[in-house]
Formats: sequence, structure tokens, C-alpha cells
Amino acid sequence: MNNDLVMQYSRNGTNFIAMGSQFNFNTPYDTGTAGALDGNASTNRVTGIGGVYTPTTAITNAEYFFCAGRTRTMRPTITALALMI
Repeated sequence: MNNDLVMQYSRNGTNFIAMGSQFNFNTPYDTGTAGALDGNASTNRVTGIGGVYTPTTAITNAEYFFCAGRTRTMRPTITALALMI
């Protein structure tokens, strides 16, 4: 099953804004036997995602902000994913 995450940020934890397609994640394996994958194995990793994101309004010193990886489909059968940010 394909899973994808859209990275979003928020200044208040309620209203999230997508950070752009360069921050989106798509699972490297969409089929196969269910089970854990070794995240340290290079074939199970996706690298080169992200970049520099500049919010339209600057985040000031000591201001809180939130980041979230949200599924694009919001289906109830999403498999577990681990992210390192």
C-alpha cells in the first residue's frame, strides 16, 4: 500500500500550511509482505527530501511553531512510518 506524507507547518498548531512538494515523502515500497523494514538499510530509505523553507512571515526568537507530516489520503489503513527530521 502506498503511503505519502505532506510536510506542513503551523504557527498555532491548528492551521497547517503545506511546505511544498520538495518536502513530500512517498514510501519506497508499495507491495510485499507486511512487516518491519530496517531503516538503516539504504534500500529502505528515501533521501534528498526537503530543502530550505521560508515562511511568508518570519518566526521570531522564542516563538513556537509546529511541523507535521500528514497523509495526503487520510485513509484509516495507513501503515506505520518513522521520520527523522
